[in-house]
Amino acid sequence: MHCKNCGGTVLDSARYCIFCGARLDGDSVELETPCTEYRFLSAPPPRQTELFAVTGFVIGLLSVLGSLAYCIAGFSDIAAAFWLPALAGTVVSSIGMHRAVKYNRRGHALGVVGLILSVLLLAFIAVLSAGYLLSSSLPYIGNKYYL
Repeated sequence: MHCKNCGGTVLDSARYCIFCGARLDGDSVELETPCTEYRFLSAPPPRQTELFAVTGFVIGLLSVLGSLAYCIAGFSDIAAAFWLPALAGTVVSSIGMHRAVKYNRRGHALGVVGLILSVLLLAFIAVLSAGYLLSSSLPYIGNKYYL
């Protein structure tokens, strides 16, 4: 069966034309020559990746790797200096997660991972700093700390 409005080929059981949306009242026209023009529905545009989420993930990952590299090398006091990039990673990842959901973009998972990495690094730096402060305030005699 063919639509009277646009001439598109539709199913006999269809109530509306899939090409032009016109209502088919059963009295559609049968064409002698089949319609050669096809109209395809276009696919939705590809979703963009949220740049803030990716940036937050990269900052969080680099902060964790840098801090761990300094800790392994024995420079734990320098590793505590990574609190600022960890804080920046937390903020940027949070913004990226929010924007990915709000604007229907990809990258929400990267924002979550960046946020987790940054928060874990901040907790690690807090423990490291507390241990450093505690060890510097205790009296040291020989090889032992005394309360």
